[in-house]
Amino acid sequence: MDEFNTNEMNGAGMGTGDIDRYVIPQTEKEAMQPTTSDEGDLVLGTVGAIVGGLLGVGVWMLIFHLGYIAVIGGMAIMAGTIGGYKFLGKEIGTKGLITCIVISAILVYAANYLSWSMEFYLEMQKTLPDFTFGEAFSRLGELTSLPEVHGEYIKDLVLGYVFTVVGAFSVLRKR
Repeated sequence: MDEFNTNEMNGAGMGTGDIDRYVIPQTEKEAMQPTTSDEGDLVLGTVGAIVGGLLGVGVWMLIFHLGYIAVIGGMAIMAGTIGGYKFLGKEIGTKGLITCIVISAILVYAANYLSWSMEFYLEMQKTLPDFTFGEAFSRLGELTSLPEVHGEYIKDLVLGYVFTVVGAFSVLRKR
């Protein structure tokens, strides 16, 4: 009886045992497949959250300029961060939610500071036409250190955070 020669049968000069080393076991194949995670893409999501949150800062500043601090400003920042995160990061898990909360907290502070800087600039423009926004921005610390102004600034900041938390519950409920 002739021996079975796999080299002659497959025409490639390889035995069937040689093929096994080129075959990836199923578990390794699955490990190499792109997976969709509940977390999404944290880096892209963070970029989206920042961009979306900055749009919310614009809404905040407009409302502030009209003389209000409203829940809608906080909602706009929170909705912008979460919407931006979802847009670029696709999924929002626990890490994404924490990222959005941290970014929102920073942006509320920035929105309040920018809004006050803008109002300071507009007031100074009435008497000093050469006064720039950059000067208002850099000198806001001096203004808010005055006792009669400091309390108002802190009150606006605290209300901003409170309204953002209220707005966050509304946005997160829809999540």
